[in-house]
Amino acid sequence: MKFYTGKCILGLGFVLLAGSPVSAADSVKALFLHAPKSPARAGDSITLQVLRGSASDAVATEISADQVRWLFVRSSGTQKNFEPAEIARAVGADGSIVAATGPERVSVVGIDMKPVVVSVSGRELKSFLSTHTALGLETGGTRGINANRTYRVRRIESAATLVRVPGSDAAPSAVAQGKTGQAVEIRPLADPTSLRVGGDLPIRAYVGGSKRAGARVLATNMIKGATREVITDAVGTAAFTVTNAGPWRIEFHHAEPLARDSGADWVIYSATLTFEVPK
Repeated sequence: MKFYTGKCILGLGFVLLAGSPVSAADSVKALFLHAPKSPARAGDSITLQVLRGSASDAVATEISADQVRWLFVRSSGTQKNFEPAEIARAVGADGSIVAATGPERVSVVGIDMKPVVVSVSGRELKSFLSTHTALGLETGGTRGINANRTYRVRRIESAATLVRVPGSDAAPSAVAQGKTGQAVEIRPLADPTSLRVGGDLPIRAYVGGSKRAGARVLATNMIKGATREVITDAVGTAAFTVTNAGPWRIEFHHAEPLARDSGADWVIYSATLTFEVPK
């Protein structure tokens, strides 16, 4: 079975590129926004890729405009929210669009996907929950999952990325630290695009706008490929040390079994945040 995501495009200087379909098993993994190249200066365009998978090996995937619930670009004092008709008009034949970026040195791009139910084997579900969620840290947290059964999993997922113009004012940006209000969210409580190696990055995890205590947050530096793991406290906050410069991918997933839901057996909420720490 293949689970197809499609193509989605961001205007205002950001482009989402299509890639390959992903398997149903991979569809429970994270969705990331990735900027292969930063704009040379404010006003230039930038291309974003949509990736799916584990942080260290996520690959380009396809999403379609009708699968997107919310799309926005935020900069200082402004936010562009794309209406459904605008998203539909933005999708080109090749799945890409290029436009000028805004004048702010740091921008936030965010995307919420419409909820979707996918079929996943018990073995694949248990493996993912064990390695990516707080259930994997609990004794017997995944014991009730039958490896030989197929489960219907409702996916609620959001992704965001921070983009800073290289060589711009290195001062922290309030835009980078603001709450986006996405369905699932990793909010940096400091601007990671202005941090230096050795500094600490505090973050807060949200599900449905509420602070998520006990969330298992995974932060991966893409240069070294090493993943750090932290658990959020009673107010959904955790912090990790920025050990290396370069691109980082952060993710967290919150899973719940659904006892009285006719449409799904489990729900998995997923949020990701990507950014680059300066050298």
